[in-house]
Amino acid sequence: AGVPAKKPRKPYTITKNRENWTAEEHKRFLDALRLYDRDWKKIEAHVATKSVIQIRSHAQKYFLKVQRHNTGEKIPPPRPKRRNNSSASAVNASSSATSSNPSTLIPHPSPQSPPVHPRPADSNQTMAPSRWPP
Repeated sequence: AGVPAKKPRKPYTITKNRENWTAEEHKRFLDALRLYDRDWKKIEAHVATKSVIQIRSHAQKYFLKVQRHNTGEKIPPPRPKRRNNSSASAVNASSSATSSNPSTLIPHPSPQSPPVHPRPADSNQTMAPSRWPP
């Protein structure tokens, strides 16, 4: 059997005309960035003419430009990423176990034989044989 052909990509279409930032909007953006760091909602309210998405895109390009030209302007640090408490505690527990005593770890069982499927109650029905491992 052959590999199915890839679907051709849809052509890229621009749905909106691109709006350049005016000098006044950029000045308000910089003022808001100094006041609110990366609080995009507050920056949006301060700029007043651009959406959060437009502001984040502008900020991304602005930060790259500042880094590229090494102008020394302050770039606010990224906000801390949210962590899921249950997965974080599981990661901490496993990392502490591996660092203190690796022999206390319980190995994960691996399948040694194919899974056993019960026979159907009706003898006229048949089940396809299991193909484990493939």
